[in-house]
Amino acid sequence: MFVPAAQPSSVINFGTAPARGPGVKVASTTIGRETYTVGTSVATALVTRRAAALYDLVEQVTDGAAITRRQRAAAIKALLVHGTDSFRELAAPNTHIPLERMVGNGLVVRNLAEGCATNEAVLLFLGQLGAGQEQELTVPLPDGLSVLETKRIDASLAWLSPINWRHRQYRRAALSFTKPAGAIPALKTPVGLPIDTAKAGAATVQHLSWETRSAFGSGRGSSITVKVKCLEQAGGLDGSTIDYAAVVSLWVAPSVGVDVYTQVRDQVQSRVGIRSN
Repeated sequence: MFVPAAQPSSVINFGTAPARGPGVKVASTTIGRETYTVGTSVATALVTRRAAALYDLVEQVTDGAAITRRQRAAAIKALLVHGTDSFRELAAPNTHIPLERMVGNGLVVRNLAEGCATNEAVLLFLGQLGAGQEQELTVPLPDGLSVLETKRIDASLAWLSPINWRHRQYRRAALSFTKPAGAIPALKTPVGLPIDTAKAGAATVQHLSWETRSAFGSGRGSSITVKVKCLEQAGGLDGSTIDYAAVVSLWVAPSVGVDVYTQVRDQVQSRVGIRSN
């Protein structure tokens, strides 16, 4: 016996939203009214708008330099992720799912297209790596860090990987960076996306933060370094190179009274930021 399917209703009823959210305030279907909505569509729109502003920023800071489209795209992705903050107080009990699989890199809390405060310096590095190669990123240090106060180093790495859809690892390139070294004392366990995730080739972005209250000598001639490495997987890179972007920032507690931005900027203008090994 054939039973015809029910005809779809021509009326769509929207549930009522709380007067104060949560969510993003948008126009309502009722004339002259507003409501709140949540979901990935809203997040996509907000992040896309921020990415557009970062596109202009990348064009500004690389003015006159020859960069590839992939480097530009990786730079936007790295700057977006660098402006996030992880859910440090969020726990996931009774589950074996890594936290980053559920919440990603966390909340987008900063728009780097708007610049940074004087107690922070944010550096953007662009480069290319082949299989088994590494590059060293150098961040000069300002004077005034020989005090017992909080300092934070954030590092973000992004790249675009060619794929091999016949291989279980899928991505042909797995990039990662090492813990900052140099004038700064030994750093403890970082906060952010676990470094093993990037090393396993399970992502094309890496974001970590280190904090220390140690006092150490700094100033012109001193620096910290972060090495970026490239490993091939999923059948290899066949001799091709991978464009990448890295963002490294140094933040010092405002109470220290150090003009980090100006000091680092002046030193960057007189030295090379990337050395190939």
